[in-house]
Amino acid sequence: MIKIALLTAVISSGGGLGGFQIAYMNPEIAPINTLNRQYGLPSFGNLLALGGGGYAIAGKILFGGFGFGGSESVENDSMRVEYSKGAGYFTAGLQLVHRKFFYLFPTISFGGYSETITISPQNSDISWNSLYQNTARMSIVKRSGISLSPGLSILLFSNGLPLGLMLNAGYTLRTGRKWNFEDGSKLLNAPSFKKFVPVISMTLLSGGISR
Repeated sequence: MIKIALLTAVISSGGGLGGFQIAYMNPEIAPINTLNRQYGLPSFGNLLALGGGGYAIAGKILFGGFGFGGSESVENDSMRVEYSKGAGYFTAGLQLVHRKFFYLFPTISFGGYSETITISPQNSDISWNSLYQNTARMSIVKRSGISLSPGLSILLFSNGLPLGLMLNAGYTLRTGRKWNFEDGSKLLNAPSFKKFVPVISMTLLSGGISR
């Protein structure tokens, strides 16, 4: 009976929320910026990414998923370099604090990510008949892997308002080491990158929570 009472207390309330996400991160790509400086290119800064997420709440348990992606490019008179990153996660959390419209959840998220570097010369237009004579116009190199992301989420939501807000801060772990070109060939002697990437995000949510 005690176990049933505790279980009932945990799942006696719930709801669903979903919306648009903005993420801001330090991509930790110092080796790329080292090459940029060597070739007279500006350094990449922090990355702004866009995405979305959907969440369900069952008592004190939060679960759902989210994803985001973003890119930044730099260029000079001879070349253009673009860095892009995308990620998608399943997330779960446990409510620690609930005060009226304020909820606090430590979360753990599991999923995957990918990073892409695109390097292209500053080319001029060419004719159709010259297409096969210009085969070195772009290099695209990628890596991907499994990612784990511990974080802390603050949910600000009231059923009397049309929108709520979720704020999240944490780190994403990237496990991929090998960079590959699109044709499957490998990029050799690639330097090491930091494993953990700090990320903060804000999600505008709509939905409902019953209590």
